[in-house]
Amino acid sequence: MLKSKCKAHRVVRGPLNSGAKDTPPRDKPNGRNSAVSGLQPRVLPRQKVGPSMKILWILAMTCLIGTVTVLPVSAAEEDEQVAGLVAVHTPQTLIDKNMPVAEVGPGEVLSVLAQREEFLWVETAAQKRGWILKNAVVNLADADVVFDTLIKQEPTNWAFYGGRALVWEARGDAEKALADYDKAIELGLKDPLAYVSRGMFYAAAGKLDEALKDYDQAIELGLKNEQVYSNRAAAYMAKRDFEKAMRDYDAVVAMKPEDPAAYYQRAAAAKIAGDYEAAIKDFGLAIRLQPNHTPALNGRGYMYFMTGKSREAIADFDKVIQLNPQDALAYNNRGFNYQQLGEFKKALADYAKTNELAPSYSLAHQNRAWLLATCPDEKIRDGKQALESGENACRISEYRSPYDVKSLAAAYAEIGDFENAVKWQTKVVTLLNDEDSRQIEREILKMYADKKPYRLKKAD
Repeated sequence: MLKSKCKAHRVVRGPLNSGAKDTPPRDKPNGRNSAVSGLQPRVLPRQKVGPSMKILWILAMTCLIGTVTVLPVSAAEEDEQVAGLVAVHTPQTLIDKNMPVAEVGPGEVLSVLAQREEFLWVETAAQKRGWILKNAVVNLADADVVFDTLIKQEPTNWAFYGGRALVWEARGDAEKALADYDKAIELGLKDPLAYVSRGMFYAAAGKLDEALKDYDQAIELGLKNEQVYSNRAAAYMAKRDFEKAMRDYDAVVAMKPEDPAAYYQRAAAAKIAGDYEAAIKDFGLAIRLQPNHTPALNGRGYMYFMTGKSREAIADFDKVIQLNPQDALAYNNRGFNYQQLGEFKKALADYAKTNELAPSYSLAHQNRAWLLATCPDEKIRDGKQALESGENACRISEYRSPYDVKSLAAAYAEIGDFENAVKWQTKVVTLLNDEDSRQIEREILKMYADKKPYRLKKAD
């Protein structure tokens, strides 16, 4: 929540945007954000990838030895570099430099690294690499028939259910993936990564208690790495159990003290928990380790704003813009900090740049309208331009944002149309949910009813 220093103007949605990137990664399947970055394999562009595809583990099964085929030597730079996951449907022997490396059987999941003509250069979960015929495997997303057949042959083999769960993840079918993970675990699967995978699905479905149980079980089974602790911390954050979440993020930092991502995660969590000083410190540590860490610079800039340090915030947003001149969010946020310092021309220039880069970003239109309508410097005020920006903001948000509508009401008041100012400010009151905010807006409504425009104070 952002709050201006003027009692009559409280911004709940916020004239700054903290950015979604400041939020700690949560474990979401079906290709969405995952805290288990360390377990990601490479994936084909056309292949839909879920979180458990980031986990390579050998299915426990009896492998039939296939016929050794004369294949190319080890993959070289000239080979086409591809990536993805495949499932074996025909028994094969992996070959490297015309020598057998490993036997793979039906249902085994392999990571594809390169291809040459009719061959694929693959890696097993045991990190054995070799060539295999393309026609001996199928893309994981299309491997349901392989696992269906195996399950019919051995209906109590947990490995085949675990493999089919990966297929459903590749297709984005969370319900079927969960069902197969449940069955695999019921039949005796004790792989901690399977618990992590199921936990990620539970978390994405909002079943946080079930997710936490699975993460706990994975840790009890010996998986004590930064990924599982990050996932568990994200689940605790979603439950707003900040103490336990921060304890897990502390563990991640202890495991990866030179990883800027570890500090960034903890900083983002501290931000959500309302511990702004801790967030500033950890964003700073991430930046120290990686000076061009744009999300950390944006995050720290926002935290500086929230703690009343607008000059420091501007310095961070300056750096973001230097690194990425197309970052509309950074221009908007820098503009509002200039506004806080009374540097109104610079603020308007940044809002205009934001509008240029992101015409559909309503918050910048709102900020520009509000400043043009209520600025204490009459040389800055421009009711007609304020009305244009206010209408743009409301059109984008479909008149559902109380603070977009509020900027429109202020613009009408500035041009002396108090009838419309009252009309739209009344709508502001009806759009708000909490009584404290409604009371603040009623005070402004009374000003318009008395035919008085609203004015910011210099400190605003």
